[in-house]
Amino acid sequence: MDRDKLWPALLASLGAFWLSLEASYQLLLMLQGIDILTGLIAGRHTTDGVKSDVMWAGIRKKALSWLLVLLAAIVGSYVVSTTGSALPALIGPAAALAFCGVEVVSVLENAERGGVDAGVIGRIRSAIATVLKAPPKE
Repeated sequence: MDRDKLWPALLASLGAFWLSLEASYQLLLMLQGIDILTGLIAGRHTTDGVKSDVMWAGIRKKALSWLLVLLAAIVGSYVVSTTGSALPALIGPAAALAFCGVEVVSVLENAERGGVDAGVIGRIRSAIATVLKAPPKE
């Protein structure tokens, strides 16, 4: 393949893959990227600096979370195919959203380590808790 056509083909393939993902999976990928970036920034801010072993431990956790999301999606797909009910198809996206919550907490912790005022982080956590506890609107 001609090198001039390789990059556009690669970008088109990545774009098609991205658009084929459920919104919850896209959100999880974005939050994991933000978590890695805030971790790097916080690591540079502290006296310890960026530690590659800590970074790789975080990446391993992210890979394991994706394996669990994949497992949930496979189980959901199996249950859909055997029962005919569409509801179990939400198992994979629900698992991804659960891990999104973990990533948000990690981003807030990184921001606090990076020097963001702890009071601001506390208010953000309180706002998130309020939204999560709010009864559904009719």
